[in-house]
Amino acid sequence: RLHVVTFQLPTEEAHSQHETMRLLCRYALLSAIASCAVVSATPGKPRLTVNVRNGEFSGLECLDPSVQWSTSGNAADFDYEIGADLSISPNIDVSPSPKSVFGKISRKFGGWGLSARADVDLGAPTIDSAAMDLGIDNDEIDLALRVLGSAGKTCSVDKVEVRKGLSLFGSMVDVKPRFNVGSMSGDVALSCKAGSTGVDVVASMDEQKFTVSQRVLDNNFITPSFTTKGKFALQLKRNLADNKSITTTIKPNESVSVRWTDGAWVADFDSPIEGINIENVDIKIRRKIDIY
Repeated sequence: RLHVVTFQLPTEEAHSQHETMRLLCRYALLSAIASCAVVSATPGKPRLTVNVRNGEFSGLECLDPSVQWSTSGNAADFDYEIGADLSISPNIDVSPSPKSVFGKISRKFGGWGLSARADVDLGAPTIDSAAMDLGIDNDEIDLALRVLGSAGKTCSVDKVEVRKGLSLFGSMVDVKPRFNVGSMSGDVALSCKAGSTGVDVVASMDEQKFTVSQRVLDNNFITPSFTTKGKFALQLKRNLADNKSITTTIKPNESVSVRWTDGAWVADFDSPIEGINIENVDIKIRRKIDIY
């Protein structure tokens, strides 16, 4: 099926080449969504997310609605997925504008899985490159490699990660060495879980962080963490009925944060320890809605 989209470019000389390119991407994306919704083997359902900015409830301008859409299928033995994040203005006369788009392909070769994902930020000052995420994994030997970088006018590698799963004394241990090419620094992340207790360690040349998670009475989780530089945090999570939960994170001398989850509703409350009052509380509320 052929989809034809016609539009008129702005004639004002004040529009830069970047703004014109953004407009072209916008109309091309809307056309692609219409096409893929027809031919895709797995049509995606748009998801609407509405955020409330910084606890302001003065009017429609405080709302930050966006629509996430994706669709997937198979072509030439490759699995693919494409999607977009569209911002919606509370003003009725403004049509949706794409904030970002992504595309991903993957394929299995024997026991190895290969994948490549590209993300384009349409809100960036210039649109001349895409963030790349390349991966290779093997479930049989529990090994994975991930390379993060960018491609466009110039290509670069930003981060490299390797993950290896091991079975030690009846517990599963994940070992993940990571290297940041930009800062020429690296660290190693270790994760181990045994029964109702989990231990995570992140170690670099400058600092080490230790986190212990303990399940208590099935519905409660206590997670203290500390670093070799003296930082400490305590997280308390209470799982309630009907997909509800309350998570409180306390960082002494820094902040207190509370996340309340009620199904599709999520509310975050953040406040500094010093000078805590209602004016210093940062409130963010959002809800995800599947559009059928």
